[in-house]
Amino acid sequence: MGRKKSRFGGLLRRAKGKNGGLFCVAAASAVGIGAMLVLMLLFAGVLSQIPAPLSVFRPAGLVIGALGSAASGLVCALLSREKGFFYGLACGAILFVILLVVSLLAWNQKLGSYTLVKFFTMLLAGAVGGCFGVNAR
Repeated sequence: MGRKKSRFGGLLRRAKGKNGGLFCVAAASAVGIGAMLVLMLLFAGVLSQIPAPLSVFRPAGLVIGALGSAASGLVCALLSREKGFFYGLACGAILFVILLVVSLLAWNQKLGSYTLVKFFTMLLAGAVGGCFGVNAR
């Protein structure tokens, strides 16, 4: 069997060096932030057309965070082709910390049990995305 060609060309060559894992996690975290931004814009567009109660926003934020974390883990694993579970965990943790800092600074939110739920959901979603990315052919 021949060697598989990468879908990412020059990015993969850069990702194989000494700091390859760090590059993969950083690039994938940027992709995850972009995915969350697009999902938030879509959610805002849907909610502008239909009346919805305020209780919809918390679960939607959780789902958007999980999907962004999964996308980040997937991209990181596709770039690295190894250690998808751990790189996905790292991507999920980085995205959670970014969201936590923004929510603490911008909206003065307090830490609570929902914060832990969001943390573990984003970690799990990132790890699952990383596992799918490593096993993608």
